Amino acid sequence: MVRFARSLGCDDVEFSPEDAGRSEREFLYEILGEVIKAGATTLNIPDTVGITLPSEFGQLIADLKANTPGIENVVISTHCQNDLGLSTANTLSGAHAGARQVEVTINGIGERAGNASLEEVVMAIKCRGDHVLGGLFTGIDTRHIVMTSKMSEKRKRDHEMFRVSNFVVGLANTLIMLVGASAIGYSIYMFVHQDVTDCQTAIRTPLLTTGVVLFAVSLLGVVGSCFKENLAMVLYLIILIAGIVALIGFSIFLFFVTNKGAGRVVSGRGYREYQTVDFSTWLNSFVGGKRWVGIRSCLAEASVCDDLSDGPVSQIADEFYHKNLSPLQSGCCKPPSDCNFEFKNATFWIPPAKNETVVAANNGDCGAWSNVQTELCFNCNACKAGVLANIREKWRNLLIFNVCLIVLLITVYSCGCCAHRNNRMEPATLLEYSMNAVTEGIDAIATTRVLVRGNNTYTSTNAITGEEVLRTFSGTGAGMDIVVSSVKAYVGALNKMLDFKEKSPKKVPSRNIKVTA
Repeated sequence: MVRFARSLGCDDVEFSPEDAGRSEREFLYEILGEVIKAGATTLNIPDTVGITLPSEFGQLIADLKANTPGIENVVISTHCQNDLGLSTANTLSGAHAGARQVEVTINGIGERAGNASLEEVVMAIKCRGDHVLGGLFTGIDTRHIVMTSKMSEKRKRDHEMFRVSNFVVGLANTLIMLVGASAIGYSIYMFVHQDVTDCQTAIRTPLLTTGVVLFAVSLLGVVGSCFKENLAMVLYLIILIAGIVALIGFSIFLFFVTNKGAGRVVSGRGYREYQTVDFSTWLNSFVGGKRWVGIRSCLAEASVCDDLSDGPVSQIADEFYHKNLSPLQSGCCKPPSDCNFEFKNATFWIPPAKNETVVAANNGDCGAWSNVQTELCFNCNACKAGVLANIREKWRNLLIFNVCLIVLLITVYSCGCCAHRNNRMEPATLLEYSMNAVTEGIDAIATTRVLVRGNNTYTSTNAITGEEVLRTFSGTGAGMDIVVSSVKAYVGALNKMLDFKEKSPKKVPSRNIKVTA
């Protein structure tokens, strides 16, 4: 391969023996001697797995210089991995032992633990080259190292953040979409089946609406993050920020509307009793009209009073009176205290004699009580008040949940903004690449031409047919180095594309360029 490369006119051919750091020395001397005879001009000695110590690597380079035939006519190069954190030390040790080319990367970027760091090696040689390393120098303008390092780190960090942000948004919305689909499926089941309860009838429409909204919004998030559809991501972010603002407003609203309705203490009783007048008009609207039919059915299905009928404590009036009942149990599972009902057990009460109902006459709940276990006081205003007290208690806890949810949504929104920025990285597709030699010989100047196309926003009108066609942009470059020539051509094409964007009547926001060839 070395001879073949030289036969093509290449005057600098580099040979690299894989895993030279762990290879047998005699074998290395022989192989390297043969490739030198074949025409190799650079010998790259790699510590492929990063296992060598600085003293070992320096000795390896020294031994190669002393024992390889013809090595005085070639350049020794090093390539050190950083698995043990010694890549820079090994590189400097190799240079001190005689290597005159070192392979490094900006910020030490590379596979596994990385490679030798350019900035570390260059600054070590600049600071200690004269005194410790035998007068070594690189000729690199170190004033630009910091800027180059920061630029590389920023691009790496942005790329990782973009990748993570798209994944987080996609995963979160996939889970939410599954929840929404489940809600839709269950609500449809309740609509299709006729033998549903009043409770299911009351919740099926809100459940369907919630499921559809969750599914639609999360679908926008999935499409925008996973398929990088910018319009879908923009709509998703608008809906999300609107939801965050609404949730903050709702949390503040909850704080004020749940201040009232703490209930009143009944003399000689361990529980509180509640009245609807203790609560705000807005809260009372939740238990009014047809809504109460569904709520009452849900209370009966939930069996909120069943646990009061179990155990000996429910059979002893004094112990029951001192029992700490929940708002629902206090309002729905027993008659109000001012009705003067006689206790038999927790859910069975005897109405008072007619001459004892003077106080109770002003309380309509006394007549609404029923010892039928599926009715009890579910038709009482006290039960409605108990539901409102329960809502008040739960919504107080909901405030804490809302704060956590707001923080979570803001986090998802931030990730969504990163994903949106990632989606806006404009693809520039390489359509054509050609290169021609202007002069002859190994020092020939080559001209390179590239043709690229941006996304569909770049269109122009055909002067003859009047049709809208996708705009393409070309660039040319020249030089003795084909890499430099190609880069000049490609940068020229990209600059034309960006210049067209700026001068176009239909302004498109400036975007980063992502290359796909």
